[in-house]
Amino acid sequence: MAALHRYVFLGAPGVGKGTFAGRLSKALRIPAVSTGDIIRQAIKDDTAEGRQIKVFTNAGRLVPDEVVNAMVKKRLAQADAQAGYILVRAREQRLS
Repeated sequence: MAALHRYVFLGAPGVGKGTFAGRLSKALRIPAVSTGDIIRQAIKDDTAEGRQIKVFTNAGRLVPDEVVNAMVKKRLAQADAQAGYILVRAREQRLS
C-alpha cells in the first residue's frame, strides 16, 4: 500500500507556498489544494458557493470559515486526493 501524504502549508501571501506545493505535488503525485484557487474557481464558474462568496468579498469581508471549510472538504473528497494532498492556506485564514 502506498504512503498517505497530507501536508498543510501556511504562510503570508507571496512567500512561496504555492510554488513549493506545486513542485512537491508533482513529485508525490498528489494535488496541491489552495483555498484561494478553490474560491476563485467557484466565483469564475458562478456556482452557488461562488455567488455566496461574492456577497462577502463585495462587502470587503472575509469569507466565513464555514463556507471555505465546506468547499475544502468537498475538494478533498475527490478521487485525486484520496492518496494525499497538500493544503495551501494564507496566514490570515484559520484551520477549523
